[in-house]
Amino acid sequence: MNCLHKVFVALLAASAIHATPVHLRCEHLNNPLGMDAERPSLSWQSDNSERNWRQSGYQIPVASSTEL
Repeated sequence: MNCLHKVFVALLAASAIHATPVHLRCEHLNNPLGMDAERPSLSWQSDNSERNWRQSGYQIPVASSTEL
């Protein structure tokens, strides 16, 4: 599990409806080794197939190391 995936799993784990993020991308790349963009674009899709399901928000924690 890459670092970006861990962030999104943590995001949705607290959700009342279980959904797992899939097709994670940062600056249109899958699992980039590094990023120099000051404000990188992030995208993902949900694996939830429930009818009329919507994501209502997200939170992205940021740290200088994986330990933090």
